[in-house]
Amino acid sequence: MAEYAWHLIEGHGDRPYVAGEIYGLFEKSAAKGNALGKVGLSRCLVGGIGTDTDLKKAWMLAEEAAEAGHPEGWKQMGLLLCRGLGVPLDRERGRELMEKAAALGSVAAESNLLGMDFVTKNLSERYRLQSEIALRCGLMNATSDAIRAYYFQRKDPGERGRHRKLIAILEDRAARNHPEALYSLALVRGWQGDSDGKAMLMARSVLTGVGVGVSELCQELSHAQNPALKRTYSYFYTTEESRRGLEWLSYRRGARSDAGVIAAAQALAKGFGDRKPDPDTAIRLLTSRLPGKNKQMHRYVALIYLPLIGKEGREDAAKLALAHAIYSSDKDRASIGIVCHLYSGAVAGMQADLPKARAAHRLMPDRDPTKAPYGRRFEGKLTPEQIAESDRLIEEGFPKAGKFIEEAREILAGADQLTPKWE
Repeated sequence: MAEYAWHLIEGHGDRPYVAGEIYGLFEKSAAKGNALGKVGLSRCLVGGIGTDTDLKKAWMLAEEAAEAGHPEGWKQMGLLLCRGLGVPLDRERGRELMEKAAALGSVAAESNLLGMDFVTKNLSERYRLQSEIALRCGLMNATSDAIRAYYFQRKDPGERGRHRKLIAILEDRAARNHPEALYSLALVRGWQGDSDGKAMLMARSVLTGVGVGVSELCQELSHAQNPALKRTYSYFYTTEESRRGLEWLSYRRGARSDAGVIAAAQALAKGFGDRKPDPDTAIRLLTSRLPGKNKQMHRYVALIYLPLIGKEGREDAAKLALAHAIYSSDKDRASIGIVCHLYSGAVAGMQADLPKARAAHRLMPDRDPTKAPYGRRFEGKLTPEQIAESDRLIEEGFPKAGKFIEEAREILAGADQLTPKWE
């Protein structure tokens, strides 16, 4: 059962891709103690293949397969560690486990190491090696990764033969409704200028019900200016509320990148369908990823706090919104605008602090369309003493200087918003 399901999940053989059938086969195989079945079931639970995600169970199954000595178990554990799914992020340990699996013959581990830039930082070399794996054994993730070279190599006559072979693999799998092949082929059609073909393939991908298709459609719908998308998706997630529902579904079905988490949190904060706005759950979802290298996440936490400022029982909203915005201002310039906004007097329920607003305003990017309107809010309104105070803050580097970042960090740590809470 496990071997057969693995052929189906990779799209081998003349069989249609049916997510529910794949999940059912892996589930039965895992229940009988089969290590490969446990790895397959773990993969389903991570990617929303025939089911909703369950990252804790996915990790447990991968561990059990690894304890049984199966290389794919080590590969799966390595993948989860490198992405911080179900367990704390640990790329070093994840790489070790994937290298161990690759040394014992796991082609999937070999491909993952390339995809995570553990083997080479040279993109052309990475895509060449991935295409060799794809053409040698038809591994789907290697094919999807390798085809991305088409974007910048499509005018290179020397690469056309290899690209034709990779596209043929995608077309073969797409004909049997493989979601990953459908969306990768959709990207190719877009690069070829066929926007209608791209939209049709993207729609087919999401209709498989698998997370990767839903995630890709969610990203595509953010580009509403594309007329082909408007035509093809006219019956599909067309309102703002239904798009928010799609963003949440995308997260539930396995889109756990920072962008996927941010989109899901914004959907929860605003509400959709039968779900009322739930900013607290949205904030917990975002802060579960903190601290992280991507400080942009803090900006989105601050934005969710903004409408809560001045509300009964939300006395901490202004303080935490500011702390998140200031803490990220050294890496995320858009957060400086939030600091200026909060101190400018534009927020009901929050007292203005014009010297700090003026200091933050100086650091806002000139291309930010809100910079001029914010400046007009306090232009000519500061006393000489306030101007002197603002000049002192500017000299000290407010808000992105080290001492202000540290003050914000202490506030966030005290509120337990810098402690990862793994799913």
